[in-house]
Amino acid sequence: MNTGKIAALAGLTVAASSSASFTGYVVTSQTTTNSGQSLTVYTVWARFNGPTDTILNAFNLAGVGGSSMTGFWHKDNASYNSGILMQEFGSWSPSWTGSTTLNRPFDSYLTIGGLATPTNTTNADPSWTSGGNADGRSWNRPDLPTNGTLGWFNSNPPNNQGRVGSTGNTATDVRLGQFVLSTNDSAARTYSLTIGYRVDSTSAVQFATDNFTLGCGNIWYRDLDGDGIGLATDGTTGGCTQPSGYSAANGDNCPGIPNPNQEDVNGNGLGDACELAYGDLNLDGVVNASDVPLFFNTWGSNGANGGDLNRDGTVNAADFAILLANWGTAP
Repeated sequence: MNTGKIAALAGLTVAASSSASFTGYVVTSQTTTNSGQSLTVYTVWARFNGPTDTILNAFNLAGVGGSSMTGFWHKDNASYNSGILMQEFGSWSPSWTGSTTLNRPFDSYLTIGGLATPTNTTNADPSWTSGGNADGRSWNRPDLPTNGTLGWFNSNPPNNQGRVGSTGNTATDVRLGQFVLSTNDSAARTYSLTIGYRVDSTSAVQFATDNFTLGCGNIWYRDLDGDGIGLATDGTTGGCTQPSGYSAANGDNCPGIPNPNQEDVNGNGLGDACELAYGDLNLDGVVNASDVPLFFNTWGSNGANGGDLNRDGTVNAADFAILLANWGTAP
């Protein structure tokens, strides 16, 4: 297969592809867990607006802006992987994925349409063996070579595996690959890819190039007090979906006591909720005699206006003991 010639043709025809039937790449994702590892599974599709659009090959896969070409999980049935979830070994061949339930949902692979089954007719082109860090393993490796020319193709075009509406595709989208990453590996990765396709079985081949992005770059901050504001020093995680106990907002000024409004009357960076709970009822930065009258004014109340230092719902001697213990110190 003359991939160099195809690439040259692509450079001549991409500009005209905007008026053709390819409309862009679409990425869907879902989170799952396997072998104790939290995973995000990304599926990349090519979207079309015609009823018989058919992809023949994909090529020139390259990272954009230094996007990583490593870190992908595989769980295929190649002899060196044997159906074990790992990042050290694997293949991008869809025909080696194995079980539709035990392997396929957790395996990274590339395809020209269809499903990852033994009858899938997608193969790697010669670009996998030269340039960058490519070598003789072709696509039987866990990472993606950095040569910027990676390609794969349907070795049996008459089966229309790469056509919209065929098994494994949708009425508008053709499956191009599945990329499995650790859920906390959520930094955005952008890749460029060119496809060769026809709008029907007799039309001329057209080419189109576009980018697709995996990940979303979200950082979630642990929210210990559940007030909707987290703090980076308490812990962070990644992922496109907000996990329980985490918030998109960072910088809680009183991480141990819920204070969604983040009041800080004296502007010292420590939330009023924490200062009041320490016994500094006048918020002057120290617990001393001037706080005592304010405390006694709340005695027996529910502490809505301060004084309930142990947050048990009643201002009493137990709270006064906390104030006395903190005497002369700053929150």
